[in-house]
Amino acid sequence: MHTLALHRNREKPTQSSVDKYDKYQMEMAYQRYKAKKKEKPWLKTVPQSVKPSRAYYDLCDFVGVPREMPKMKVRKILEPLLKLPEIPNDRSAVHEYKGQKITTLQLAALTNTSKTTIRKRLNRGWSIEKILKIGGVI
Repeated sequence: MHTLALHRNREKPTQSSVDKYDKYQMEMAYQRYKAKKKEKPWLKTVPQSVKPSRAYYDLCDFVGVPREMPKMKVRKILEPLLKLPEIPNDRSAVHEYKGQKITTLQLAALTNTSKTTIRKRLNRGWSIEKILKIGGVI
């Protein structure tokens, strides 16, 4: 509040030694942050979007670290798809469960519950997986 009054009278507030010290501390913290950001892990091979320089390759050869990260092949475990009943003229809402598209009526038929119950559960935030577990399908 006092600062506003000073500004209104075109006077500058005096800086105390505490204010100067706080400003100095903030500046030093920023400098430490900036210095830490510039540090690079040069002994470890890291995935890079930019192609590394020739000096990087020379350093890797000298230290005995592989130049590039070995690529791991990830095997996806395919789960069996649900056998969905075909319902003619099914225009109910479509949901997705593990890449498989399921309509509300198909969920109702699978779990032996009414479509309104399924709809209410979905509106309350139930997941498809929870509906199928309680219905005894999975």
